[in-house]
Amino acid sequence: MLREHARACRDETAALGSELAPVFGTGAATRSETMPAPGVRMEEVEAVVGELLALATKQDEAIRSAFALPTGETTPAVSLRQTGFWDVIHRIETLAARLGGAD
Repeated sequence: MLREHARACRDETAALGSELAPVFGTGAATRSETMPAPGVRMEEVEAVVGELLALATKQDEAIRSAFALPTGETTPAVSLRQTGFWDVIHRIETLAARLGGAD
């Protein structure tokens, strides 16, 4: 069940990145890995899941902030053009791929 959720997280994050990249292109370049991501040892699962949850929460907050205007403001508080946002996207994909194992 964990692998299924991790694969869904990876796929949905990749799809989100693909949809946002044409609009917010900066930093959105896909990072290709020359080797597949290694799996997760049993003793690492809890830490990897915790990091994945924290990153997914950060991604969600960034997207919400980017599409909401604070009262009286004309620009959003967060820009999806920042490389930090795209770093989170790529890290989520990597961790989820590790948890999800090979397809």
